[in-house]
Amino acid sequence: MNLYTITNEYARLAAAYEDAQTDEERTQASDALAALDMSLADQADACARLTRNLKADSDKLAEEIKRLQELKKRKDSTAERIRTGLQMAMEAANVRRVDTSIGRWSVRKNPPSVMIVDAAEIPEDYLVPRPPKVNVAAIRDHFKATGEIVPGTKIHYGDGLQLR
Repeated sequence: MNLYTITNEYARLAAAYEDAQTDEERTQASDALAALDMSLADQADACARLTRNLKADSDKLAEEIKRLQELKKRKDSTAERIRTGLQMAMEAANVRRVDTSIGRWSVRKNPPSVMIVDAAEIPEDYLVPRPPKVNVAAIRDHFKATGEIVPGTKIHYGDGLQLR
């Protein structure tokens, strides 16, 4: 029996227990609920095993992703060092273009770029206004410390499932 079926069966049996007219009907509903508890426990055990296996797989994948990202970073860095070295050599030799069997290397002027020296001196016409951002952590800390709810907010407590 899957979790969806167990959940629906719980609701049905709880209603049957409440609607029971005789002790025999209540006993039957109670016995069925007890059997359903065992099914739920079996499902919970299977879920615990599955989530632990999935978490272990996820951790292994995260390690592999990290390893591959570091490898990519090293390869990108090496390629950039090679390009920079070639560009410096070409500029030192005053060579603007080199043809190879794979393609053509050429030193070209890049489009102009802006470097900010002192942001305080920049006229307001060139500044981008930013809307204020709510500091949710400060609101939560204030509530924890004082118990006061900040106007415009509400405090929500969610439920979480934990396996120990």
